[in-house]
Amino acid sequence: NDLYDKATFFRHKIQISQMIAQCNTELGNFKKAIEWYDVLGKLYYQFEIKNLGRVNLLNDYGILMMTIGNYQEAVLSLTNAVSTWEELELQEDNTIAKVYSNLAQAYAWNHQWDLAEEAQEKALGIEKKLYGNNNIYVALSYNSLSRVYGAMNNAAKQKEYLDEALEMALNTVGKNHMATAAIYYDLGEFYSNAGEFDKAAENHTEALEIRKNILGNDNINTVHIYEALTEDNRQLHQYEKSIENAEYAIKISEGLYGRENLYSAHSYITAAWCYSDSGNHERASQLAQMAIAICDRQKNNAGTTRPYAYQTMGYVYLNNSDFENAEKYFEKAIQLYQDSQGPQEENIAAAYLLLSDAYLGTEDFNNCLKSLVEAKNILAENEHQDRITKDLDSRLHGLYNMADTDLDYNMWILTEEKRISDNQEKRDGR
Repeated sequence: NDLYDKATFFRHKIQISQMIAQCNTELGNFKKAIEWYDVLGKLYYQFEIKNLGRVNLLNDYGILMMTIGNYQEAVLSLTNAVSTWEELELQEDNTIAKVYSNLAQAYAWNHQWDLAEEAQEKALGIEKKLYGNNNIYVALSYNSLSRVYGAMNNAAKQKEYLDEALEMALNTVGKNHMATAAIYYDLGEFYSNAGEFDKAAENHTEALEIRKNILGNDNINTVHIYEALTEDNRQLHQYEKSIENAEYAIKISEGLYGRENLYSAHSYITAAWCYSDSGNHERASQLAQMAIAICDRQKNNAGTTRPYAYQTMGYVYLNNSDFENAEKYFEKAIQLYQDSQGPQEENIAAAYLLLSDAYLGTEDFNNCLKSLVEAKNILAENEHQDRITKDLDSRLHGLYNMADTDLDYNMWILTEEKRISDNQEKRDGR
């Protein structure tokens, strides 16, 4: 900020402005970051500036949009970055490879699967052409490609590229490197999504030790890993470890960013789940309410963190057998997910499953059934969303015996399959 005030050359002011925007993104000051990017965008447009700086600006803005969950805007910004690069007729290098890699992530989260694969293969091809087949940049491209397949729920391909990425990273730069830590972290996420939480914790711990060794304990990277370990331990019912990791994440977040920050809000949310499962409903409620308050005050930039905060509060009430309040917060979470940018099917389905538990607690079997049907319909119509369907059919079958309905369960299954098939034919025809 001091340099910006002192700079006299227009080019320097633009460069400093971009760095200020980047810093605000890293600090979680998304509103300020967006304001700076808006100013920069207008300057580039007003003066018709097309250079490498504009490519980097569009890339950075795309990353920010992904951070807050606006994947459609991220795709738009990153495709503009690629178009600007092509207009400049610049030689392919690591910069454009990173843009393609970021674009692949945005496409994947926006459920544009084919385009995601195409963009990441483009990035991988550039890296191989620049550095050969055995290089840390190629390893990172494999890791990015694994994320694309992870978003597509193609576990076999995801694991294949993760293993290749890790082996290449260990062979080229060794274990004590940030790139290797990133791959270990993504391996942890893979095992977590697969329900193998012991392996998830093992890989997340590897990532944590490397990052602590390189960057120390107090940085946003370690916060993310502590949060991941919190969830690993929670799923393993290791509540003491889970709470310990959650409190580490909170301490670092508050120390770095203060309490009025979306990164801190996410740490509060992560901690609330483990406190709730351990039976400390008072602490869980306090943390969830703090997260909601922060997200409500920053609702324009909170992305999916805001509905997740409401979902967390609903979960706390559910665990405390306060089913009526649980229903209210789950319904609010569903509404906020539906209003969010980009595809939210898996999040909405998960919230409906929790809402069904709340209705079950009040013996409202009809609404419980409706919520489960909503979840099943969402998941059945999205081929890449099958992570939370393991016991859904058995729960539905059991509820049909309790709900006030004359419709036979097997007949309902046939009716739903016909409806889903008809909708698919309409989409294919369009």
